Amino acid sequence: MGGLSLKMKTKDSIHKSSKEDVQYPFADIGGTSLIHIREITEENRHNYSYTCPYCKKGLQPRLGIKKAHCFAHKPGESCELDKYIHTTAERLLKEKWDRDEPFEITMKVRTECKNIENCFFYRKYDNYCNSEEVKTFDLKKQYSRCLVEKKYGDFIPDLCLIDDTGQHEPIFIEIWSKHKNSEKKALSDNMIVEIRLKTIDDLEELTNHPITESETVTFAHFKTIKKTPTEKDGPPLIRYMLYTGTHKSFIEFQSTTCTNFKSRHHPKSIFEVVCYQYDIHTRNSFWKLCNAIAIDRGYNIRNCYLCQLYGTESRERFYGDNLYPNRPLGCRRAIETQGLIQCNPEEAMTCQDFKLRTRQLSQIKKQFDNIRRYIWIKNEDGSVTEEYISQKHNWY
Repeated sequence: MGGLSLKMKTKDSIHKSSKEDVQYPFADIGGTSLIHIREITEENRHNYSYTCPYCKKGLQPRLGIKKAHCFAHKPGESCELDKYIHTTAERLLKEKWDRDEPFEITMKVRTECKNIENCFFYRKYDNYCNSEEVKTFDLKKQYSRCLVEKKYGDFIPDLCLIDDTGQHEPIFIEIWSKHKNSEKKALSDNMIVEIRLKTIDDLEELTNHPITESETVTFAHFKTIKKTPTEKDGPPLIRYMLYTGTHKSFIEFQSTTCTNFKSRHHPKSIFEVVCYQYDIHTRNSFWKLCNAIAIDRGYNIRNCYLCQLYGTESRERFYGDNLYPNRPLGCRRAIETQGLIQCNPEEAMTCQDFKLRTRQLSQIKKQFDNIRRYIWIKNEDGSVTEEYISQKHNWY
C-alpha cells in the first residue's frame, strides 16, 4: 500500500468510533468492482463518483500528506461501520469468485477409509483408518456459481456456492463483524464457513489469502472424506504361513495389509494366521502362538523349540523369548554324556526322541484368546476355509 497504513482510531479497535475517525479503504464507483484508495491519485480522483457500499451515501477520497489515504463520508453523513464491513466483504468475495483465479479454503479435513464398516481389523481409536490433516481446496473445481444474499431453502446466506451438477451440497459463507449469525442457521445441516472480521485491517486481508480455519474463521457441518484404501493404508498386520510338504513356517509382517490379507496367499501355504501387529509382543512369540494353533488343528509340526528336551544345561526349559538370555540352549537328550547338543531344528521332523511340549503350548494358546485373528486353511481337496475370530472382550 505504498507504505501507508490504514488504522482506525477507535476505543475498542472494532466499532466504537466518531464520525471523523472512521477511515474506509473501499468505495463503490458504479461498476462491478469496488475501488481501493490506493488506486486513487490526485490525477484521477475526479474521474469517479464515490459511494459507500452499504449506505450508498457519497464518499470522498482523502489524499493528504500527514494522514493515511482513505475514503470518508461527507461532513454530516455516516453509517454503521459493522454494516460497511459486512457489505464490503460480501462484494469483495463475490468479485474474487468472478475473477479468473482460484477461490480457496484451507481447513482441517477428517479422512476415513470407506470400508470401515465392513473391515475386520478396524479399530475405532487408532489413526490408521481415519485421520485429520490440513488441506486446501479450490472451490471453483466443484462449484459453478456464487450467489449473494439469495434465498436457499429456509435461509438467506450472505454468499451461497452452488454446484449446478448436483454432486456437491451448497456451501454457505457467513460474515459477521458485530452481530453473530442466527443460531437456527448455525444449527442446520448446511455446510457453513463463518468469517468474523473485527477491523478494517481484517477486511483488507480478506481476499489476499485462502479462507483459512482459525480463531475467526470456522467450518461447520463439512463431511468426512471417504477414501478408497491402498496397500499402504490401514493398520499394520502380521501373517503366519505354514507351507505344504515340509511344514516349515514363516512370518511376514511388511506386506500384509487390510486390503490383501484375504487374497495375498503364498502358493505353498496350507495354513495362515493374520493378526493386528501390535497385539503381538514379538515376531517370535507370534510364531510360537501360531504353531500352537496349527498343532491343535492337527498339523504335524516338529521343531526343536517345541520339544520338551530343548532347554539349558540344567533342567530348566526355554519357554519364553528372554527367560534365560545368557544361558546356552540346546537339546538335552544326551545331557549326561554329551552335554547340550546343537542340532539343526529341521532334525526334529525325524528325531526319535522328540516329545511335544503340550502343556506349554496349551498355555501359549490361552494368550491368543483375546486377540482378533483371521485364519485361512487350504484343505486337501483344494477348497479353502476362512475363519474370523474376534476378541472375547471388545476393547476397541
